[in-house]
Parts: sequence; C-alpha cells; structure tokens
Amino acid sequence: MKTKSIVILLLFITVFSYLIFTNKNQDVENKWDFEKVIGQILYFSNDKQLKVDLYDIKYIGQLRTESNQPLFVLSAKGCAECDENQAIYIYSPSFGIVKENGVPIRYSYPGREYNYLDKKIVFESRMFHGKCTSQTGDSIVWFQKEYNPDGSYNESTFAIEVDGENIKETIIKDKILSINNITKNCKELPGIDFTTEP
Repeated sequence: MKTKSIVILLLFITVFSYLIFTNKNQDVENKWDFEKVIGQILYFSNDKQLKVDLYDIKYIGQLRTESNQPLFVLSAKGCAECDENQAIYIYSPSFGIVKENGVPIRYSYPGREYNYLDKKIVFESRMFHGKCTSQTGDSIVWFQKEYNPDGSYNESTFAIEVDGENIKETIIKDKILSINNITKNCKELPGIDFTTEP
C-alpha cells in the first residue's frame, strides 16, 4: 500500500513538472520581444529570426492579434539605395508583408512632406500606435492634413485596426477621434521632414 502511494506521488510530481516545463517553453516560444535588427533580419527573444524583404528597417512596435503571432509595425524602404522615402509597413510572421493585389502596402511616415521642386508643404501627419481607438484592440492612427495650392488644407483621420489575424483600414469621420482624446495606451511616433519622391 505504501509503495503504491509513493508511485502515485512520483507520477503526480512527474506530470506536474512536465506541465510546468511545457507551459514555460510555450510562454517563451509565444513571446515576441524584439531585440535587434541587422540588415533585413529581425531578432526576437524567443530565438526566432525573421527575414524581411525591405531595406533600412527600423522596428516601431507590434499589434496584437487573436493568436500568439503579432503583426509587426516597421519603418522601411522597398528598395536599396534609392530615392524612395521611409514608409510604414505591416509584417506578419505567418504571411509576410501585408499586400494589396500582390503589392506591399506603404503607409505614410509621419511628419511634413514638401514638394521637392518648390519646397511648399503638401502633406502633414501625426501617427499613434497602441490601444488608440478602443481599450481592447491594437491600432495605428494617422491625423492628416493634405495641403491645397492656395495654402488651405483638408483634414482626415485614418486608422488601421486588427481584425482577427489581419488588419482593416478605416477613415474616421466627424472628428470622433482627436489627438486630445486619444487613449493613454497610445504612443506617438515622432515625425520627420522629407520631400516628395521624384
């Protein structure tokens, strides 16, 4: 009887230890803490590496999805040593760069864009990422001004929100979201000055 109790106890300890070890390994595997970028490769703390077909890559952050694989927000160029401006790209560990009709989607980098010929401002934006539009899901929001030749401008608010494992784009109308009422869990990416592409 005593031997049977010891066997059961040992069996219980073995199963319990296995479950703890497995869960620990899964936690490490599912964690995507960014460490560094070298060339076209992103390195993470879970020993994963992702090769991204972009150039001059900078890691901005990540958008959480319904699974354990987030969508990564990157600043990059689509070509090496070219006149293309930095842009924002969304990258998935599962299917790569988010595309439309097979072409990578480039979102505007925040800041002021000037016409490269007459140096007049043509576009201005501020970009925020995190829990910007609600307390539950992650998103990216741009507050934009498109300038007319007479110096007047049209304002708009553009958002990317997580929809399952993908993203959906939304034009936010009627100023229901403003810089003043953006949530505290939303970080701003500092803007830069640049010129239009030739």
